[in-house]
Amino acid sequence: MVCFYRQADFQKWWSLRPIDMFAGAPVRLLQFISRNRLMAIISALRCTKNPAPTEFVDKFHDVRELIDAFNDHYSDEYLPSWINVLDESMNTWLNKYAPGFMCVPRKPHPFGNEYHSIADGDDGKPIMWQGKDRPKLNSGRWAFPSKYANETKTAELMLFMTKPIQNTGKDVCMDSGFCIATGIIALHKKGVYGQSLIKKQGKYWPKHVQGSVLELEFLDSKLGVAKTYVQTIENTKFLVHCHKDDRYVSKIMSTHGLMTPIEDHTTYWHDPIGLEQVWATIWWPQQQVCIHLFDRGGQCLKCKGQR
Repeated sequence: MVCFYRQADFQKWWSLRPIDMFAGAPVRLLQFISRNRLMAIISALRCTKNPAPTEFVDKFHDVRELIDAFNDHYSDEYLPSWINVLDESMNTWLNKYAPGFMCVPRKPHPFGNEYHSIADGDDGKPIMWQGKDRPKLNSGRWAFPSKYANETKTAELMLFMTKPIQNTGKDVCMDSGFCIATGIIALHKKGVYGQSLIKKQGKYWPKHVQGSVLELEFLDSKLGVAKTYVQTIENTKFLVHCHKDDRYVSKIMSTHGLMTPIEDHTTYWHDPIGLEQVWATIWWPQQQVCIHLFDRGGQCLKCKGQR
């Protein structure tokens, strides 16, 4: 209960008033640790031991080592289920002078730091995180080059975020922000079955998707009619799944048809990670810890609804 708190409620953990189920903190910490002692510990906490780079500005330097350690830990100790979800997540932060601060109006909480995240579609556990503020050198090149640099920007991101499940034949569910055929094909070549919701971007449909033609074909179809259109791209079967809804035609691109979940082998079960014991504070780098400990349950409902 005390792993996350706000400044306005902080004093209430040491209140001398009787505990009230309708007001104040639910427990008192005075018998365990004094407020000044806790503040002294918090002020000494750091998320990195590396010096700040001098060749470029890395806004996420204070938490980059933490993020990398988190990703490596889950990669080594956690075995995701057969279906996963790749999406964008907001970590609410209202100080506009904080590193990487941005406003994303479409989000329920539009202010803060935006992360790309991939999570287990069955258990809701996050698998990997990546901040959207990627630093560049003065020459314009990326400060942290990727081995997928020969791909397009979105395809490179898709490949980078799915590293924990590559060569496993597992599925990753994505929204319309990742509906590019080159990315879906690139995932397939790395042993990942990708599926993405198709959405018209401005005036144009994604490449290899004849969206207007498909909508005309479904114009007089009955509610619930579903069809799959198949084409071959780079010697890989590319599918566009269509479903007639009430006011529109849902379209999903993928390189697979029906997938059947397979139970993980008992020898692959992972040990409890226990990172949930870490707390967050009002210091910005430690605030980033909090978002890494939250389950992505809401996002995972998206991919469950498409099964």
